[in-house]
Amino acid sequence: MNSPKSPSCEGPIKHLAILGRGIAGLTAAYHLSKAGFKPVIFGRKQAGAQASRAAQGVLCNKGLIFFESPLFKAKLESLRSMPAFLDRIESESGQPIPRLFQGVNEPFWTEDDFQKTVSRIYRGKFWGAHRTQIQTPPKSTNNPLGYIHYPDDGWFDPRAFLDALEHILKREGILFIEEDVETFQTIDTKIEINKQSFDQIILATGAGSANLWPELDCKALRMFLIGGQTLECERQMVGDEAIQVKGNQSIAILKDKVIMGSTSWPGFESADIKADADQLRDAIQTNFGQTFTGGLSRSGTRMRFKDRMPLVGWLNTGKHAGKIYFLTGFYKNGMHLAEICAREMLCDITNKGDERSYPEFSALRFSV
Repeated sequence: MNSPKSPSCEGPIKHLAILGRGIAGLTAAYHLSKAGFKPVIFGRKQAGAQASRAAQGVLCNKGLIFFESPLFKAKLESLRSMPAFLDRIESESGQPIPRLFQGVNEPFWTEDDFQKTVSRIYRGKFWGAHRTQIQTPPKSTNNPLGYIHYPDDGWFDPRAFLDALEHILKREGILFIEEDVETFQTIDTKIEINKQSFDQIILATGAGSANLWPELDCKALRMFLIGGQTLECERQMVGDEAIQVKGNQSIAILKDKVIMGSTSWPGFESADIKADADQLRDAIQTNFGQTFTGGLSRSGTRMRFKDRMPLVGWLNTGKHAGKIYFLTGFYKNGMHLAEICAREMLCDITNKGDERSYPEFSALRFSV
């Protein structure tokens, strides 16, 4: 299946707007800038529901390769390419991006826990392939029976990464407009946003895309909004750095701080953010045998579709057809997939959609 082509035009498309200032929008702007475009970026840096700046930053594929799944193929590619991309952005920006790629551990506390963990990973079917190791820690009442070690996985600081990207883009003359876009209209062959005209819009607002859905006069299959919270606190004891996961929870134990994540709730806001934080601390204590108090809370809202794949491609129907490009619906995979999907987007924007590696992410699967 080939992704739909972008509208034909003479020369490069000069007037592009990117709605969204999270990891999807900034990574898209970076690749467009390198290709000679000068997109205008709309969005507030500290948007209240922005998932990117609330993210924990753990990249963990848990050793899995589901050969029939384009989502897992893309995540596997990301684990291979993301460390080099982080090096590149750090070098170009001159700003440090803290990261730790020495593998991720998943503890098991009993033999039964080990069996349940392996069963959950395989989902009851032997269709996956592992690149994992079993590690046994020194015997102690505070240590688990062992760890499943995922050597290719790791962590990076999302906020430092976003700041480095912004630094590069501003140095390249990319314009940032500190406002959210709630409406736009098509006038002749252009799309107008706050009296500014653009040829095409890249919709990279994540959960904010839901607010614009009625404007697009299209329907997606089963779109969900999921909020989440991470907690960051100072590290009280000196020790080794480590990244650990267990089920839906994860913990990044760094030199000077500990980052816990994450919980989730339906919609934009938690019914009780404090109770949700307490629940997260309890889960961390249960899953990792460590107790923490206090901590800086960050929360954001993610969007996903029923098939959990991102939406990367042109809007094909309605008055905005060929004018709106979707780069959204990453759910928990934004840190994994933003750079890969930005490359997919660049193929479409430059009329090379037949060179895409993941056409399954396009809007064709929704008929929109």
